[in-house]
Amino acid sequence: MKLLLILAFLSAAVASYGQYVPTPHMAVSVAFGDDETPWKLQFMDGNAAKIIAEFTPPGQSIQNWKEMVAQEITFTKGSLAGHLKTWRSMVTKADPKILMEETKAKDGSITVIYRSTAFNEVSIRRFIKARDGVYALAYHMRLNQEKPERMDTWKAIIAKATLIPNPQRK
Repeated sequence: MKLLLILAFLSAAVASYGQYVPTPHMAVSVAFGDDETPWKLQFMDGNAAKIIAEFTPPGQSIQNWKEMVAQEITFTKGSLAGHLKTWRSMVTKADPKILMEETKAKDGSITVIYRSTAFNEVSIRRFIKARDGVYALAYHMRLNQEKPERMDTWKAIIAKATLIPNPQRK
């Protein structure tokens, strides 16, 4: 099984742009190999508050994606519940008709599946609390591209993603 450690190297890459980016304590281990679609890093950015990386299949971009995987770290000492409350408030303000379903896992992480006509997407997003912040891994699909088998594949990939110590952190 091919695993990709997301953000283990991104803080150093983003920091090369000249802004301060903390080195995350953890890295997200994602089984991209469980999906036959190849994924290409399209965008990454970060600052002292947050790091984000976005991936699409080849031939798609951040401007014209049909499917996207995103990984985000919000550096915070706050709780997962507080982070989720702020996130829910933000997305419901942007789309008051958004449909959300939340599931809490045994490890304390929370997965949110949402459907938004305003965002034109269905998404699976898992939030995991670590010592230095909240790590989120998400799969997004445009509503007109929705396929149950793709959603099932990504539900499984996101469910088994884990945090591991960041190998870039000394």
